[in-house]
Parts: sequence; C-alpha cells; structure tokens
Amino acid sequence: MKNLFAYLEKFQPLSEELKSYLTDTLIPQSFPARHPLLEVPKVASHIYYLQDGFAMSYTYNREGKTTENFWKAGQIIVAFESFMYQRPSFEVIQLVKPSDLLCMSYEAMITMFEKFPESNRIYRQLINQHHIHIKKRLRLLKQLDHPDQYRKLKERFPEIERIVTQRAIATYLGITPQTLARIKRSHNL
Repeated sequence: MKNLFAYLEKFQPLSEELKSYLTDTLIPQSFPARHPLLEVPKVASHIYYLQDGFAMSYTYNREGKTTENFWKAGQIIVAFESFMYQRPSFEVIQLVKPSDLLCMSYEAMITMFEKFPESNRIYRQLINQHHIHIKKRLRLLKQLDHPDQYRKLKERFPEIERIVTQRAIATYLGITPQTLARIKRSHNL
C-alpha cells in the first residue's frame, strides 16, 4: 500500500481520509501467469495497481494478436475506455508472470470520486499520463527506425526478452517476428 500511496502522491497529496478509504477498499490479490484481468468483449469492472509482476494487453485482428501495451510493477493497469464508460472492451489484459495486485471496483472508484475531491485530480493526472504515453509511443513509431524503437522498449522494460514472446514484442513494434530477428542480428541487440 505504501508504494501505491507514494505513486499517487506524485500527482496530488493524499488526505488521511483518502488513505483510509483506499486501505479499506483496495483488495489485494495474487494471480498466476496467464491470468486474464479483462477479456473481449467484457466490460472492465476493476482498475489495478501492479505491486509485483508483469502484464500486457492485446487486440485481435486478421493476423492474430497485436500487442497494445505492457505494464511492470509500480504501474496502474486499466482499460480506460472500457472502465470509465463501462463499455465492452476491445482488448484483452493478461498477466504474463505471477503477479500481486491491488484491485478497486468501478463502483468503489465512483464512490471515491464523490467523497474525496482530490481523487478526481489524481484521476485526471493519470488520464493525462496515459495520453502522454500514447503520444510518445506514436511519435516513436513515426520518428524512430525499428532498431531504435526496440532499444527504447528495452530501456523501458529491461527484462522484456525473458518475459514475453518475440511475437508479442514484434507486434507491439508493428513489425513481424522475422523482421525483429533480423534487426537483433544485424544490430547485435
């Protein structure tokens, strides 16, 4: 809980009352590798803080799965559109490693917004952070060549090679697994 509080206080100081609410409301859970947190077309009913472990999201297309996002310990996991608008999800969120999470239901979050005004500011900052992350990813995809995109991904997730498949990495970068293998060979990555 302490790590979550520190993470949230980067955005907004937390009142003791909000800390107490979070302590009472958040549900600690542990799941094995490959456990789905969200499946298509279900509605996201929870938001998660990843205490330990690794997760990824993907969508389906004609070629199979396309990786959309990765999360490591210390990050918030949520399918924003599905969660906030309570719509069916177009993405799957799955744990890649055994993971420990803190979970909050949609209903508990709405109650928190109503009772604690500072929680609304925190949520807006999380949305902004998510938006910035997406913009950076798009910029990297447009401006960097594939070897540099791969390097940036490895900087952000140093252990990714041992955690997910080459196909998951390749689809995240928008390339084929064969192209990724060539890039790694030719650039000694």
